[in-house]
Amino acid sequence: MRTGCRLLVSIIFLPLCIGVSFMPLASAGGFSKDALGTTGGQFLELPVGARGVSMGAAQGAAAEDVSAIYYNPANLAGIQGMNATFMHAMYFQDISYDFAAFAMKTPNYGTFAFGLQYLSIGSLDKVDNSGNPTGDSLAPRDLAISIANARKFDELEYGVGVKYISSKLNSNANAYAADAGIRWSLEPAAFSLSILNLGSGLKFREETAPLPTTLRIGSSYKYVPDVPDQNWTFALDGILSKGAAAAVCAGVEYEMDIRNSFKAALRTGYNTRVGASGLGGLSGLTAGAGLDISQFSVDYAFTPFGELGNSHVISFMMKFGREEDPGIGLNGRSRGIRENGRNFKINSFVVVNAWKAKVYKSPDNTSAVIVEVLQKEGVKVLAQQGEWVQIKTRRNNIGWVRANTLRR
Repeated sequence: MRTGCRLLVSIIFLPLCIGVSFMPLASAGGFSKDALGTTGGQFLELPVGARGVSMGAAQGAAAEDVSAIYYNPANLAGIQGMNATFMHAMYFQDISYDFAAFAMKTPNYGTFAFGLQYLSIGSLDKVDNSGNPTGDSLAPRDLAISIANARKFDELEYGVGVKYISSKLNSNANAYAADAGIRWSLEPAAFSLSILNLGSGLKFREETAPLPTTLRIGSSYKYVPDVPDQNWTFALDGILSKGAAAAVCAGVEYEMDIRNSFKAALRTGYNTRVGASGLGGLSGLTAGAGLDISQFSVDYAFTPFGELGNSHVISFMMKFGREEDPGIGLNGRSRGIRENGRNFKINSFVVVNAWKAKVYKSPDNTSAVIVEVLQKEGVKVLAQQGEWVQIKTRRNNIGWVRANTLRR
């Protein structure tokens, strides 16, 4: 209990301490109040993924799927197999925002991911200097294409990415930017630091608008109660963005197993940047839900923007590809007991961390496979023999799995 309390306290104060340390650098880099509203490409600050949106965009350390290419490329290192997603968001005044991404874990070169962001504002009528319609129209749009690579060293995950940015108003402007991040996993807590959109500005005719370079400091904590079919995730991020006020994002997710591989989640969050916008109403609050059926999931998020209206976000995600054998790497090489060395308390409840884990009849991967359990499924620990753990599934199957396929 005391350990859990210390972790929860660290989640609050560690990002705060890091943020205070970076304040002088942030001011020198154009993150001061004098720089508010001076950047271009502000669509790059719109959060992606219905899960992330519904948790107030507090995903710096909490994002564990391909949407991490937006929040922190380091988090991509934890993806097993392949991961693909598509998001569509409908904002007020016919503004739409789409995001698509794909990630794949490789045997020797970490995880590669590709992402696409597209914002459409619809059609706008042109006017002359006197405000009279000219009969022509504009179709402004913004586009960003990203590629990232992430790797893992013990509890430390690190990643980098590059992106091409294109904005169209009456004329076109292009730019290139880089992302980088780290994530330190101390199960059940995690801490992260990422810097995003670091690069050249968007030049329209004579003037160049700098990009909204963002420093994101994140933390998350996963709590698994003494029942194997539910868990909680708490997340907190601090954000410093060039051209915008500093913000704090907080989110909570409750997830439970309904039956077999069918899971449901409820989420809520708060974003101080939206809350302080003066839009009134419930602006700043977010909410959403999700369903996870085997390798497929669908998520929804709702965000009120006060007098401007509401936004609705829906995401689809698919996890597929061959599972990672717990004891043998995708390149066929043994990882060894040292890498697998995790000890679990007898009669405790843990969750499957691999994309898919095979449950063997005995602690030997040449024995018969009893059943397969999917990622995030809760199981009970009955015994442990070195790198092998005897578990009991929700369907009362009893067998052995590798220790590195489980997490507390």
